Amino acid sequence: MLTPSCPLCTVPALLYAAGTADGGSFVDSPYTIAGGCDGCMPPMYRCGRCGHGFAPSAGPDTFAWYAAAPPDGEYLAEERGRRVAARRVLRRLAKHIRPPGRLLDLGAGAGFFVEEAAAAGWFSEGLEAARWAVERSRSRGGPPVWLGDARDLRALECGTFDVVTAFDVIEHLEDPLVFLRGCAAALRPGGVLVLTTPRFDSLAARICGARWHALLPAHLHYFSRRSLRAALEQAGFHILAERSHRRYFSAAYIAFRLCATPVRGAWMRRIVLPVNIGDEFELYAARIGADGTV
Repeated sequence: MLTPSCPLCTVPALLYAAGTADGGSFVDSPYTIAGGCDGCMPPMYRCGRCGHGFAPSAGPDTFAWYAAAPPDGEYLAEERGRRVAARRVLRRLAKHIRPPGRLLDLGAGAGFFVEEAAAAGWFSEGLEAARWAVERSRSRGGPPVWLGDARDLRALECGTFDVVTAFDVIEHLEDPLVFLRGCAAALRPGGVLVLTTPRFDSLAARICGARWHALLPAHLHYFSRRSLRAALEQAGFHILAERSHRRYFSAAYIAFRLCATPVRGAWMRRIVLPVNIGDEFELYAARIGADGTV
């Protein structure tokens, strides 16, 4: 069997984790936005040059699976923390570009971020693959969230958005470069892309190895600092700022993840705590214009 090449720098990659041997795939397993999935892991490879990690494609019906996925109660229960994180990102975004303007959130879920963006002064909208999440967003009467996936970027009005956001999206996609180029095409020159994704070369990832919590069957790509910067540069972006992403979870969710036992008590859902172990990128990048300027 031929060793696969790195999708970003094309050099032969090395086997990082053999995966499980019981067959199946991500699309055969229960997936939730909040907690990942419990399906078998495919084999995973790591590039010796740029440190990029990747796994074989989950299959051509992946997006159809996302569209038909059942509602994610844990994701909805963590709304408070997700809104706190959204407001924090919006404050950081304002250091690079300020509203009013058009903002597109990719992988918008139930629309929490687009609602917070609208409250901050943006003309916001979202694109989401899961039907239940789109329906939930529409029932709230907030900014529009359209049913679609990364392939629908090409159908959007090119060059008209001031901001594109993609939180924990790029690691799920078969071709991250195509996705990033689609984001660039959607943005006006100088427009800003905001993305988060697990950091494969973080200390936590190195210590945990194959037991790292971000290694999931639904994830096809794992970026190192070098590989993410290379991908953004190839797609026509100039990096403005890079930091470690801080998440916010309820005490109930944290206790559940630590103990693997559901925790009772509504009060524990109301207590929101910051979590940042340095293993997720939060990156801001500007689209470079045709003349090479930002």
